[in-house]
Amino acid sequence: RGLEFSAGGKHLVSCGDDGKISVYDLVGKKSVRVYLAHMHFCTALSLHPSGKHMMLTGSADRSIKLWHCA
Repeated sequence: RGLEFSAGGKHLVSCGDDGKISVYDLVGKKSVRVYLAHMHFCTALSLHPSGKHMMLTGSADRSIKLWHCA
């Protein structure tokens, strides 16, 4: 449902129907973190444009969450 590259292009972040947010290391070609984010599917994902370790997610569970991802 959502897919974004990090500002530096080293990571790919996805969100989907399972309510999870997955972070992939594109250089190392592996999954580096999975967040159990929402009770229902994620409908929106946005990474901070400055490259700060922050993202915003939205869900069909009617919640919006701000994440610090250090």
